[in-house]
Amino acid sequence: MATSLQKSYAPGSVMVRYLIGKFDALRYLPKLAYGVFQFNAAGELHANDAPILKLPVSSYTANGAIATTSGLHLITKTSAAAMTVAAPTAAIQGTELTIQAGTNFAHVITFTGATLLDGTTGANLTVTLTAFIGSAITVVAVGTKWHLKSSSNVTSITV
Repeated sequence: MATSLQKSYAPGSVMVRYLIGKFDALRYLPKLAYGVFQFNAAGELHANDAPILKLPVSSYTANGAIATTSGLHLITKTSAAAMTVAAPTAAIQGTELTIQAGTNFAHVITFTGATLLDGTTGANLTVTLTAFIGSAITVVAVGTKWHLKSSSNVTSITV
């Protein structure tokens, strides 16, 4: 039996299609598991009328430390920023930081104690973002290191 889950056209409802042999039965569920999964009129997935999959956004207008909390960390300084990221601890395992340029400057991010592992030999100390809005890196705390998950328009990652 093949099962597919897809969004229906009515906000707040989900259509589940069961394919059984030559028969195709449609079942409409206005609220799946008491509204755990819902879609609003814009097609965004919601949980109990609150958006899910939405990360907090922090904005940085001056040089300084980037908070080690999961979310989008947007650098909006009107010149090249010098930012630091503290080494992770066991208390923040799995924390995911997306650090993104919000201005057209080559922001430099220093990982305290050379704690950035990017898939090359050894740990790295600094990342320089390309001077374009949207240049970004995403890192995840694993042990006492930050593991590079993805990068976009990065000028350099150095020891």
